[in-house]
Amino acid sequence: MSHPSIEMNVIRELEEGTVADPARTPNDGSRYNEVTGGRQDHKDSLNRYVQIQDTDKYKDHYLNPDDGKLVLLRVQCAKDYSRDETLVTTWDDPIKPRPLVYAWKALRKSPKKILTWTYNDRLREKGVSEGSLPAFGISYDRSEIYWKYPIASLFLTFTALFGNFEGKTYPGGRYPPVRYKYFSYPKTPRNKGETAEYYKSTLLLQQSRDLVSSGSTTPQLESEDFDSVEDGVLIFRRHLRPRKLCVFTDDSTPLTSFHVDVVDSIECDDDVSTNEKGEYVFVSYTRDQFHTYTSDDMKGWEMPTAEEKRRVREFQESHWKEDRQRLVEIGVQAARDAGVKAFWIDVFCMDDAKLNTMDSHRICDVARGAKSMVIALQNTVETRALDKPAQSVDNMLRSWSSRLWTLPEMVLAPTRHDLKIYLATNGVSLHETIPKRSMAARAYGADGVRVRQLVDHFEASQQLTLTELLTIGLECLIHRQTYRFMPADQVYALMTMVRRRPKPDKNDTLFEAFAKLSLLNDSNSLLERLICILPECRGEPWYVMKDFWGVKPWDIEPTIQVSAIASDQTVILDGAFGASISWEELTPVGFLKRETILRSIGSFIVRFAPGWLIISIFLLVSYGQPIPSYNLATGHYTHKVSPLVAVGIVFFIIAFAAVASLPYVMMSLYSGKFWSTQALLFGLEGQADLEWLELQLFGFTQGRLRWSTWSSTQSLHRSKPTTGGAKYIDGEVEELEPTATPLRNNNPEITDVDRVFTIVDTYSMTATLIRAVHPPTTALVCGQEGGMRRVLLCSYDYSTQTFHRETVVRMPTKVLDRMDRVDRFRFSMANMPLGTGKGEVGHSSTGV
Repeated sequence: MSHPSIEMNVIRELEEGTVADPARTPNDGSRYNEVTGGRQDHKDSLNRYVQIQDTDKYKDHYLNPDDGKLVLLRVQCAKDYSRDETLVTTWDDPIKPRPLVYAWKALRKSPKKILTWTYNDRLREKGVSEGSLPAFGISYDRSEIYWKYPIASLFLTFTALFGNFEGKTYPGGRYPPVRYKYFSYPKTPRNKGETAEYYKSTLLLQQSRDLVSSGSTTPQLESEDFDSVEDGVLIFRRHLRPRKLCVFTDDSTPLTSFHVDVVDSIECDDDVSTNEKGEYVFVSYTRDQFHTYTSDDMKGWEMPTAEEKRRVREFQESHWKEDRQRLVEIGVQAARDAGVKAFWIDVFCMDDAKLNTMDSHRICDVARGAKSMVIALQNTVETRALDKPAQSVDNMLRSWSSRLWTLPEMVLAPTRHDLKIYLATNGVSLHETIPKRSMAARAYGADGVRVRQLVDHFEASQQLTLTELLTIGLECLIHRQTYRFMPADQVYALMTMVRRRPKPDKNDTLFEAFAKLSLLNDSNSLLERLICILPECRGEPWYVMKDFWGVKPWDIEPTIQVSAIASDQTVILDGAFGASISWEELTPVGFLKRETILRSIGSFIVRFAPGWLIISIFLLVSYGQPIPSYNLATGHYTHKVSPLVAVGIVFFIIAFAAVASLPYVMMSLYSGKFWSTQALLFGLEGQADLEWLELQLFGFTQGRLRWSTWSSTQSLHRSKPTTGGAKYIDGEVEELEPTATPLRNNNPEITDVDRVFTIVDTYSMTATLIRAVHPPTTALVCGQEGGMRRVLLCSYDYSTQTFHRETVVRMPTKVLDRMDRVDRFRFSMANMPLGTGKGEVGHSSTGV
């Protein structure tokens, strides 16, 4: 029997994707280079393991769409592009082919190159006249065609048999697929059957049911500390009543001589009249103004070395009792003013944190259930300790509102009573009463508009969708000040505003907690929408939900589902369409043109003209000499020409006509407009020239390939000019050459330097300029907005099977017609760090 700790280590490694599951290891011998046993670096979609060489471990890899194998990424550069050698490069250059291979490829490409040499200037001139190509002030010598044509006819005769005319094609003209499969356990799946602990928990549940059915034990009743289960999901339980309340015994006692007991809330209800049962006042304050930590609490704190901070610490140690006393006085007076005998202050009414009751995350439940809420104010501890000028009430109120937990307390406070402000400056006194709807303007300056929307929502004067509520709430809470108890405190403050809450976990990051909250509630796919957003500038954290194009999260319609949360701030996505991007070489692209009789005849001529010429030459050479024959009547030899010579002459005439027409026929076949093309995505480092790209892909420059109009951060466009005699229609949009200007970077110290790449889509016949840290090897369609598809361009981290978002582009909806679905995959919104760049070394996920 294995040791439990060893089992848990294996489960943890399986969850993190650092070791293969022995139960799933195939035994078919299909491994790269006979990989031996033990931990492997990667497992592909066909269950093949691979061990990466040490020299390539920190280099980029991608999944080959042809066979699904993990391959080292090699990137070609655009023509005339000079790579910045000072930047870290984690990919290799394309391998130069061997001489024989190079010669064969050159022979295959030669027919189109010959046609380009013969006709391209005339085609370009035609494109300029039609407005599909810019003029650039270039003039052409039209007489060149007369001496180029015969030479082209001659060379095409010898190369047409071996030429590659069709280009690369996939079945149905579809994009190269993304051959991916995820093998590891997720951290928090939607379906609990996908966890490593599911089998153990199933056994324990069955055992407990057997014990109950046999009468051996009695099922334990749920305590209010236990989390509840709704629809099979563990929910952080909400308290209907506070555990304890502060109760003063005699409301006729003068304020200066009251007696307060902290009692159980049930005991309190039993001791008061029926019309007062359950009623209490909630006192909200901040520890910046009322220092409530005791001397024992501060013993473990490190004494600051700065003089001013030392004075503040000494003041805290000597005045904490006084601050606690003032809070109690405010609570008593507030309760008397409200006509009740109980009030609630966290420092007195919450259980010790050591009991692990997590009452601190249920404070807002207490605020919801109170009769009214009051705000306790006084000068901050620092102001009093350093003898600074006294603060105004508005400054005190703004100091109170800057804290994290005071916002949900204010928003969730009962609406039937206004908020009362109590001051503890010169004794305790009621200063003023402020309606909750006025707090946004009074206490919240920068985000007052967003706070007012939250207040209006909870006062039912306007209704926010859950997507809007979580988005606006997170924007309000994310930058508020707090004494951090857990990394995800901001999300745990946000979850007080929704019905279903995940259990707080000190090991969760901010993103993981938000993902759990989004999955747990019917948030209208907020997390999926967030994934499709492109930040305004590089280095923005994930919670800044400002899109580069100004689109709100609720305007994006996701086409994916977050099926699980994985480790290292990643999620498991399902339902995306995807395509692989080729970076190593530009290959000729297959295309479809309208079938006509002339094109059919032309295709026949191109294929058979060299053969006819060879047959005619063979017949003329072999049978051209007269054949001697003996005439018995005359007794002499006579010479006759073979009848096959006539056949050879006929073939020669046909072949000569066909060969003479080869340049014209081939040009009519492979130039002009396309009905459709093979869908392919090509990538190049640097900004490529469109004419050069079109020459490489299609052999001719006719303005068929255009810059994308509004696909990327670098795209530019304008209204087409109506002067100069150019053709146009009303409101016509004209795409411009994109700009390579870098995006604004908010965190240059922790983000790697990006560079320019060109992405070519042969289906939509557009080229898009992007900026990214790594060459993205995969395009994943995850949403739609504004009549375009949101496509995540991702690099691949083989060590964790994770796709990292490099950038987001917009593509036309028709691309879905040629894309295949991608099996559920692991995804990170963070750029994959460079192997020797800033941040962590090696291929590992960084914070989002």
